[in-house]
Amino acid sequence: MTNRSRGVARRELVLALAALSVAPGLLVSCRRRPDPRALAAALAARLRRDEAVRALGRAVVATHPEESDAGALAARLAAELGWTPDAPGAELDRRLGERVRDDFRLGRLLVVDSWRLAATEARVAALLALAAG
Repeated sequence: MTNRSRGVARRELVLALAALSVAPGLLVSCRRRPDPRALAAALAARLRRDEAVRALGRAVVATHPEESDAGALAARLAAELGWTPDAPGAELDRRLGERVRDDFRLGRLLVVDSWRLAATEARVAALLALAAG
């Protein structure tokens, strides 16, 4: 009697288990894009001077047209910040601060009107401007 006649071969079982261990990551990466307005609202709730941030965001979009797609910005920021709609505000604050510090440390900067901005803060401003219309 061969392994095949007993049901699943050992190799098939190992491959199936390996596929199952990868599946949760694939499911997470295939989720729908986050709603730009929901992420913008969560970020705006964390800011005190949101009109000034939106004005900066308009300047970011004007000087960096590659940052002008609200859906793409929301997806990128959500992924970079680990944001979900049910994420606590304090956690978003912490992650945003860490990301901005990392941007400066690693040289991920955008220049807007002679200002050197962390890419994350520039993208947050652009998203708020785009979401506001």
